[in-house]
Amino acid sequence: MKQLIVGIAVAVLLVGCGKSKEEKRKEIEETMTAKGQTQLLVKQAEMNQREVVAEVLRYMETIEPIVAEVFSERGTCIFIEKTRMLRVEKTWDSFYPKMNYLKSFSIGGDCSIIAGFQDLAFAPNLKDEILTLKIAQEKGKITWICSLTSKNKDAIPKECQ
Repeated sequence: MKQLIVGIAVAVLLVGCGKSKEEKRKEIEETMTAKGQTQLLVKQAEMNQREVVAEVLRYMETIEPIVAEVFSERGTCIFIEKTRMLRVEKTWDSFYPKMNYLKSFSIGGDCSIIAGFQDLAFAPNLKDEILTLKIAQEKGKITWICSLTSKNKDAIPKECQ
């Protein structure tokens, strides 16, 4: 799970800048397809956030085990990942509080990601205790910020140790 998220983040960051939307889309799709573990949906920049999230939620309900949604907003790569163990809520308001396991944001049009995950493979009994791994972009440099709510040391990524 950790490797998958890091792989997606790297792929998105590598593809993110200096290319047309169509080129970005093609490269991201090829990268994700090669992983063999994810399904991909790329949304157009014109869509506002609520419309995108509503569409993402509809799509998530049909795909297992892992869904990676990739869409572009103002030229910035933003993705939302869902594990099969997390129930999908129907509305933005009820879904948003659970987004602390994977959020994304934009700074200056660059691909900036706050990523977190609920690693139920390592900690199947934790459920609501989420191990969050956040990535913030600070003056062009990526900084890892780790928030650990899990007591399971095996689930702590090496970047946080």
